Formats: sequence, structure tokens, C-alpha cells
Amino acid sequence: MGTWSPGANSGVRTVAIGVLAAVSIRYLNRRWLTQRKGNPPMLNVCPDCGMYDVDKQVIDVSECEASFAICGHCGARHPFIRRPLFVVTGASGAGKSATCLELMRRETGLVTLESDILWGAIDVSGDDGIDRYWNAWLRLVKNIHQGPRSVVLCGTVVPEVLERQPERRYIADIHCLALVADRDAQVERLVSRPAWRGSSDPAFIEEHVRFNQWLVDHAAAGTPAWALLDTTRRTPAATADAVQDWISGIQERSAVRTRSSLS
Repeated sequence: MGTWSPGANSGVRTVAIGVLAAVSIRYLNRRWLTQRKGNPPMLNVCPDCGMYDVDKQVIDVSECEASFAICGHCGARHPFIRRPLFVVTGASGAGKSATCLELMRRETGLVTLESDILWGAIDVSGDDGIDRYWNAWLRLVKNIHQGPRSVVLCGTVVPEVLERQPERRYIADIHCLALVADRDAQVERLVSRPAWRGSSDPAFIEEHVRFNQWLVDHAAAGTPAWALLDTTRRTPAATADAVQDWISGIQERSAVRTRSSLS
């Protein structure tokens, strides 16, 4: 029996890989279009006509506690799950990353994600670059929400940026909590970071100190408004506890409203 070596039969292997890729793509496309209509794996593709459309009309039908996306090409209505999104925002040095890591370690019944994991993977050049970035995040959240859990998204963003994205229509309420800190505590955290992060640069520090204060000053006037959580004297664990309490309070109030509407 001969032994295989790199380069042996390379032409055959290249053709085989190409055929396998083509078959896989055809299989996935067929699966997308023939899957049970009530649960399309790619929500922007209509299972009836196969057309791609982000800007579907979305309606909520309270009688059956369901949401439907209406295809703009063929008019087909397809049910999907519309869950709330919990956003934990804040300036650099407010404690987002440490809190996010703490939440990830816990069994919260939620999916906790750090928004920076897609930074560099999505083209943010041009005037609409930031919008492309956050719209991609909402698309990801929308698809995660078709499972049993809502998402907690940690990252530097303000609600109005999320509210203007096309994918926003597929998500229920977006609840935003801004982590803030006293100037001295924020500056100390930024300066103590490793040099490669560049967070000890005076211009960077001043920018995020201003943004931290802006979040405090405009919380009530935001569209929608956001809650504030002071992390100055809180450990990451204590901050995570407070974030969980904030989310639990929202969920409990939502459950009360739902029971009242059905009674």
C-alpha cells in the first residue's frame, strides 16, 4: 500500500473538495427553503418564495402571543420569537468588560456577549460603518433569540444607535443600563491597564471621562432613557449582582403586565 504525502494527487483532492463544497451549499440552500415554515433558520429569507428581505413588516398578535414577519415579495407571514435585549453600556474604565466576564461565568438563564468580539471582523469604514456594525450585532441577537434565552450585550453604545437599525424591528424592548464611575476611579482603572491597550493616553482618558459624564447627564433624556449603575466602589462580582437584579426586575414587571393583559 502506498503512503500519502503532501502534494500527492493534489489535483484529485482539489476537485473533491470543490465538489463537496458545492454539494454542501446546495444541501444547505435546499434545507433553508424546505424547512418547516414556522421556524426558518435564516429569518431574512422567506421560506415560501426564497427571497431575501430585511425590511419586513413585523406585527404582534396579542391573542396568540406571537410575532410575525411579513415577506415584502410574496406577503407570506412567518412566526418568530421576539425577545427583549439587555444592553450594558458605559465608557472605558466603567467596568463593562470585568462585569461581562463575571456574568459569563454565571448560570443566569441569559446569553452574555461582549460586543468587541466582532470589532475588526466587520468593515466599519465610511459614514455608515458604525451602523453596519451594530446592525450586524442586532441580526446576531435576533437569531440567538430564536432559542430559549435573551441576550445581554455589553459594549459602548447608546440606545438611539440601536433604535435606528433595520434589524431593530425583530427585537422586543431594548433595555439599557449604563455603568458609570467617579472620575478618579475611572482614571485609575484606565491608567492601570496594560500598555498595549493605549488607555493611559491623556486624550483617550479625557474622551472617556467626558463620555462617562455625558451618560450621567443625559440618562433621563435618552431615546429611550437608560438606567445608571455606579461602579466606583463595587467589585466586578457586586456589579454583576446589581446587573442581574436590574434584569430580574424588568422581567418580573414584564411578566406582571403580560398576566394583566391576559386576565
